[in-house]
Amino acid sequence: NLCFVNAELTIIKQVLWPHENIIDSCWSSTLDRFILIVKDNIFLVDENTMSIEGIQMVEKRNWLSCTCFNNQLFLSTNEWGSSIVEVSLVPSIAVIKEWKSPLTCTMDECIDDIVYNNGTLAIMVSNQIEQSIRIELRSSKTLGRFWSLALNVTYKDLAYRCCSLGISVSLVADYNDGRLLHITTDGKMKETISYKEIPYRITLFRSNMLAIASETRINFHKI
Repeated sequence: NLCFVNAELTIIKQVLWPHENIIDSCWSSTLDRFILIVKDNIFLVDENTMSIEGIQMVEKRNWLSCTCFNNQLFLSTNEWGSSIVEVSLVPSIAVIKEWKSPLTCTMDECIDDIVYNNGTLAIMVSNQIEQSIRIELRSSKTLGRFWSLALNVTYKDLAYRCCSLGISVSLVADYNDGRLLHITTDGKMKETISYKEIPYRITLFRSNMLAIASETRINFHKI
């Protein structure tokens, strides 16, 4: 089931999800819909009617992450040498730009996650040759790099995810070492926070609450 939870953490609606596993999701204020991506498809979900609508793209791609702002949707592809695809949402849904390797990353690297914030994209990159993970901050218009920070984490095949806590400030979920990594606006490691469970996903739930997904439950923290 796809469940909708309110601010009191109560499931208020749910609908059967008949498609493949959901890989990532984001909210579009322009469409007033949730955008959900699965292996090679994208869906719009209306929380009011509980309708699920597929988006027809010109070319099928394997997707790994998504982020949205106004009428822009950014997607990263699930492959070595990942691309970042920019999609316009109005007046119609259409691809308007694609950045490819080596601008996005090298052919030995994959973009695990992208998060939009204030004209920038926080990008998580994994390198299979060096067995390393890094986070970068780039321009959402040109993909120009502002900074890059190598993370002292253990490389694993499962994607590393991050979220934005304000203007260019990021929090990374380090599931392998069971901690959260707090990154400053200028790309410095501010602190590492040990977590009582294994954090896989992390996102803001309203402006003052953090939602962290572990293997068996979701924890909420005031910030």
